[in-house]
Amino acid sequence: MGRLDIYISNKGTSEQALDNSAANGGIAPESKANNSATNGMARTIAKSAIVHQLVNAGINNAKSIVQNQISIYGDVTGDYIKQTNIEQTYNNIMQGIGFGLSTTTAFMVNPYLGLVNLGVQLVGAGVQVWQQQKQYNIEYAKSNAVANYHSVRLGAKLVDGNRWSYASNDNKRIKK
Repeated sequence: MGRLDIYISNKGTSEQALDNSAANGGIAPESKANNSATNGMARTIAKSAIVHQLVNAGINNAKSIVQNQISIYGDVTGDYIKQTNIEQTYNNIMQGIGFGLSTTTAFMVNPYLGLVNLGVQLVGAGVQVWQQQKQYNIEYAKSNAVANYHSVRLGAKLVDGNRWSYASNDNKRIKK
């Protein structure tokens, strides 16, 4: 593959730009002045990207350590309910931090973008709460159906939350 240099100049024709670039050692006069500034900016961007990657790696390692410690809490203590509560609290904290950083960054870039981001985040949170409530209602109905089924199999009926049994000879309800 050959090298193709394209010079854009506002001085004269393209032949004049090529003649000027040949006189300057193959570098267009406009780019020769900007070359050192461009290299400095490229170095700054590269350093920033490296620092950003290192910080993200550190944060991800810290998250991994915390999640690992939470996941073994139930095995160590035997309290799996508390482990579940700790996991939910940790997830809520991380979601809150993400929400705050996202919204703050959007407001710093542009207030209108911040408002749009805030609206989208709130709608997303509302949908998530609605889905959780719907799932809770389904699980609640399932557990009630199972409890009623087992109650009927044992010979007792649940009526309005009370236990009733039937007398064997006259089929009248008698409250226990």
